[in-house]
Amino acid sequence: MQNQLGKKLCTQWIQSIEKDAQTVANLYDEKAILLPTIRGDFLRGKKQIENYFKIFCALKPKATLDEIHSQEFTNKELTAFVGHYDFSFAEQPNSKARFSFIFKKIDKAISSKPSLGENYLIIHHHSSLTPS
Repeated sequence: MQNQLGKKLCTQWIQSIEKDAQTVANLYDEKAILLPTIRGDFLRGKKQIENYFKIFCALKPKATLDEIHSQEFTNKELTAFVGHYDFSFAEQPNSKARFSFIFKKIDKAISSKPSLGENYLIIHHHSSLTPS
């Protein structure tokens, strides 16, 4: 069940990077932290994350999910997943990357924010190229 949820949430994120930066940024909580794939610094908050994805989405990325594993928490508001995905870019060779996501469940009844799947937002995301 957990890996099915993780696959669904990660697939929705992958689909969003093929659109535009705002679509991707809307999947992140206002206070989210991102350790991005093609930059070395920490990005904090939706504005910094959106600015990063303006650059990233301009590379015309495509991604496929290779592997995913879940981490269960006793706190039912959080869910975490780690795994590998492959990226291809318009003018660059394919790249393998590893990732970790932590998603927070939100109460859709009191939130007008766009969200992932079953009302989740990303609060933490780390993505890095896999060492050769």
